[in-house]
Amino acid sequence: MGKKYRSAVSMPLVVAGAYAAISTIYIFASDRFLVLVADSYAHYELLQTYKGWAFVAITSLFLWIILSYAWGRINQTLRETLQLQRRFRLALDAAGGGVWEERSTHGGGESVHLSGRLAEQIGLNSEMDFRHAELRKLVHPEDLPTFDARVKSTDEPIEVVQDTTCRILANDGEYRWVRIVSEVIADHPDEPGQVVGVALDVTEQKDIAQQLQEIILGGELGTWRFDLPAQVIHINERWAEMLGYTKEELDPVSVEQWRAFLHPDDLQRMESAHEAQFSVGDYLFSNELRMRHRLGHWVWVLSRGRVTRFSASGEPVIMSGVHGDISARKSLEKDLQNERDFLLRLTETSISGILALDGDGVVLFVNKEAEAILGLTTDQMIGRTHDDPSWKITAPDGSPLGEHDFPFVRAVEQGIAFRDIRLRIVRPDGRNRIISVNVAPILDTNSPIRVVCSVTDITAQAEFQHSLARAAEAAQYAALHDQMTGLPNRELFREYLEAAIRLANSNTIELMLVFMDIDNFKQINDTYGHFNGDKLLLELSHRIASHQNTSDTMARIGGDEFTFLHQLQSGESAAEVLDPLVQELERPFLIDGGQVYLTVSFGVSIFRRDANDADEMLRNADLAMYQAKGNGRNQHVVFSSSLRAQMSQQAKVTQALQRALRDKTFSLVLQPKFSLNEPARVSGAEALLRCNDPLLQSIGPGEFIPVAEQAGLVRSIDLCVVDMLGGIKAAWKQQGIDLRVSINLSSESLRWSGFGDALVRRFHENRIGPDDVLIELTESALMDMSPTSKANMGSILAEGFDISADDFGTGYSSLSYLHLIQLRELKIDRSFIARLGAGVGASDSIVRAILAMARALGLRTVAEGVETEAQREWLQDQGCDEVQGFLFGAGMSVDAFTANFMMTKH
Repeated sequence: MGKKYRSAVSMPLVVAGAYAAISTIYIFASDRFLVLVADSYAHYELLQTYKGWAFVAITSLFLWIILSYAWGRINQTLRETLQLQRRFRLALDAAGGGVWEERSTHGGGESVHLSGRLAEQIGLNSEMDFRHAELRKLVHPEDLPTFDARVKSTDEPIEVVQDTTCRILANDGEYRWVRIVSEVIADHPDEPGQVVGVALDVTEQKDIAQQLQEIILGGELGTWRFDLPAQVIHINERWAEMLGYTKEELDPVSVEQWRAFLHPDDLQRMESAHEAQFSVGDYLFSNELRMRHRLGHWVWVLSRGRVTRFSASGEPVIMSGVHGDISARKSLEKDLQNERDFLLRLTETSISGILALDGDGVVLFVNKEAEAILGLTTDQMIGRTHDDPSWKITAPDGSPLGEHDFPFVRAVEQGIAFRDIRLRIVRPDGRNRIISVNVAPILDTNSPIRVVCSVTDITAQAEFQHSLARAAEAAQYAALHDQMTGLPNRELFREYLEAAIRLANSNTIELMLVFMDIDNFKQINDTYGHFNGDKLLLELSHRIASHQNTSDTMARIGGDEFTFLHQLQSGESAAEVLDPLVQELERPFLIDGGQVYLTVSFGVSIFRRDANDADEMLRNADLAMYQAKGNGRNQHVVFSSSLRAQMSQQAKVTQALQRALRDKTFSLVLQPKFSLNEPARVSGAEALLRCNDPLLQSIGPGEFIPVAEQAGLVRSIDLCVVDMLGGIKAAWKQQGIDLRVSINLSSESLRWSGFGDALVRRFHENRIGPDDVLIELTESALMDMSPTSKANMGSILAEGFDISADDFGTGYSSLSYLHLIQLRELKIDRSFIARLGAGVGASDSIVRAILAMARALGLRTVAEGVETEAQREWLQDQGCDEVQGFLFGAGMSVDAFTANFMMTKH
């Protein structure tokens, strides 16, 4: 303070001295100059006058500039100081503090001024000063030495004031803890200074600290604080008492002393645990440790702590925590363990399981035989209540036990022993066991054990008693029920149907018989295996049963065929009954971790509308179901007289197809395919099947092929097409014609085991190679990933034959098979081509996307059904490779095709 003061006083003297020196030099130099330039004394006097005026003007201007600048800085500093002072006072008031001012002399403070919210709380007038002695009267007597010592009195002026915390009497009669932080400000080093600072109310912090101290004392906890840089541990009195020392004898504890106190095993375990924790930034720890007592024995201590301060670099600096003496608990645990070991050895020779329970029904003890009988370990049973649902205890017949039926409750409530209480229990391994329980209460109320139970496994005995009855019931049940689903079989369902018809005859009731058959179920068995297929059938039967009335009768009459009988209400239709069931079956089924979607075909026959007895109802429902499959599956058909005629027609078509195969009355017509890059060149042809049988001449392949698929004839037809193509290719080769022809294969053919090998042999027999033929398959055939279809496709691809995806975009709309199968060509379905440029739907975008995708995958694209020049131009602009359709030529005989398109080329 003295140096600053002297600097402030000497600075003006320096400035004044510099001004005087410069002025003297100026006067002396200017006088000499005037003497030299004046030509007379009068002239000299006049120049002296002018020089004086100039000097006054220049110095006045200089002083004005200097003072204006200084005055501005002083005002700015004053404004900033006042603003900072207001902010400081507001912050201090918000914190419940005040400004402390004390006029000091060499002997100490004479008067004190306290302003702010703290002054109001204490009850001091912040508008006036009061003597130091008056404030001293408000200080708690125990804190007077601390208060008096806050200002260090010396012969020299006051320079240092100690920070002080003491209790001061408030206006409410309570003492409040006040912390005074101040420093000395003096205007002159030899004058008495003024003590200025802040006073803060820290009562709440002190109360919290006091409560924490009381908790620590009440809990008999030892506290420690580990200073890592200094490598010392500061402790409280209780920490030392646990080990038989006083605080004065140990505090502070060095790290070497602390390690010497610990049991070597515990030290190693603790250090390993801390190393693992601290490496991942976990600084909260708890350890049970043995520490050496002064008398030589070990004291068990629970040590809890955490890092409470870190360095700037993030390293732990201070660790704090507490010690608790847990020796009594450890001793009790050891005694309890000894008792358990004794009881365990005592019951090891028992052939029954023994359990001991306390008054709340909690298991306290079990023997090894109980583990074997109940299928649980000791640790899993100890602490479990007698009525814990996880025991899965029921009556022998499986019915739940009432609250008063448990053996423990019966023994406690009645105070007597019970023998041979038979119960059923489900072990954790899923096995059901019948047990016999003997239970007896312990009458000594001071004993922690209140009930003892012995448990014997009598499963074999109980099963033997019921085996004959179960066998008889099972034999009778199996004769009339489906083994897998438990539903009535065909025989039992027929009995139900005949009984329902008899009741309907007497009550004019309408009955609806429904035949259900899963569509393409063979694919599921081939893809996922019969085991998963059976699981699916079981789940399907559960879903159907959940949508039936209690009066409905359901049965499984075949592999994937179900039926149920429903009594129609007045005005109720078949659709009203079946639509909720269809919605339920549309939800996916889970098989082997994946989702499978099913569709079902339904055939419906209604008693009195189309049938008069059980046989006729069964037959009509079966025919209606097959019609639903023939109509495309995933629908229901109600039997009608027209259906019988339709089925008769299908039978005639089947006979005609068989005749055509026998008499070889099938033929092929060819439709040309043109390259858009070379419009005049025929790039290929598609072979289209025709039948010359009189009955089929008016029916196209779109109608008779589905019949052939249902009748199992399509495989023979596909092989017949290869033979006919072989004749065409042989004739062309003699004429020097080399043109690739596309043929269509049915997806049903690929589902026949060995069809791929048979097809390849037929190609070889007809000398047809991969360059001669392109095989077209629909998306449904390509998506069939059953093992049989995969094997057949593998045989075809292994021979190098190319595959074309026919009617692309109308099937499953899945592109996964494009990577799984060696496709060479995509044929865009005619339905998209017909709408090109017509503004109908989104055909333009769809076709454009298909063409872009095909280019990205390196596939050739063919547009089917091109009938206008505008369609051709659009496809050519979009980069389509080939086209076919009526614009270029319809299907024609082989001779006509050769004459019109091939002879001019060869």
